[in-house]
Amino acid sequence: MKKALLTTLQFVLFSLVYVAGVILPRLGILPSHLSTFASGTRFEWDGVYLVLGLYVLILVIEAVSKRLRSAAPRTTLALAITAVVQLVAKLGVMSPDRYR
Repeated sequence: MKKALLTTLQFVLFSLVYVAGVILPRLGILPSHLSTFASGTRFEWDGVYLVLGLYVLILVIEAVSKRLRSAAPRTTLALAITAVVQLVAKLGVMSPDRYR
């Protein structure tokens, strides 16, 4: 039960950091890292970069506390669930006419 709760909390933390990474460039706080695809759709990578940085930080903390073997799979699961949920929600994806 405790492990499921920690995985859920990590998922919530990753989701909040991703949303912050999408919102902060629009407020002018962070520089924006955009990719434009052939269809004209744009994607902001800032949230992805922040979440991956947080993921590495959590793994380092787990390694220092010698819990990497038991906790890393749950952290990776929380990251994967966050990626799927955010891609389904299409946060960070902008239509081609957004900046016209």
